[in-house]
Amino acid sequence: MPNLNDRLSFSGRQHFAAPPERVFQVLTDIDAMAARLPSLVSKERLDDRTIRCVIRFGVAFIRPTTTLTMRVVEAVSPRHAKTRFHIEAMGTQVTVDSQFEITATGAGTSCDLAWTAEVLESTGLAAKAAAAVAPAFVKQVIDEGWTRVHDDIKRLPR
Repeated sequence: MPNLNDRLSFSGRQHFAAPPERVFQVLTDIDAMAARLPSLVSKERLDDRTIRCVIRFGVAFIRPTTTLTMRVVEAVSPRHAKTRFHIEAMGTQVTVDSQFEITATGAGTSCDLAWTAEVLESTGLAAKAAAAVAPAFVKQVIDEGWTRVHDDIKRLPR
């Protein structure tokens, strides 16, 4: 649910029928994270924890080129990770921190994941307009992203 009081923030929970190690692997593999992006045009690995992607992302006929840089800032396998996203599009820059905590369930054969994401900074031409439509749009992107994560985990060898 978004919180518009101070900063735009989101949080949620996911359950996975997979061990924590497998879920952690999928969520901290930046190449796999990039591959899950809708409308990915290109990606460039900057170092072992950072990737820059170009995507054509938008709503209806508005599909600007967007640059998204993802960096795994902290990773404590298989329990916790923090990722920073920096997005640049149409004269607007947005920085988001996201983190998750994984708790093993079912004798380690499944797990629960609690996650948060917070917009740290939003500046530029379209920042105010984006804030007005962001909650609904971001919820859709988050829901689609989690569906892709679940699909990726199911495809991994057991």
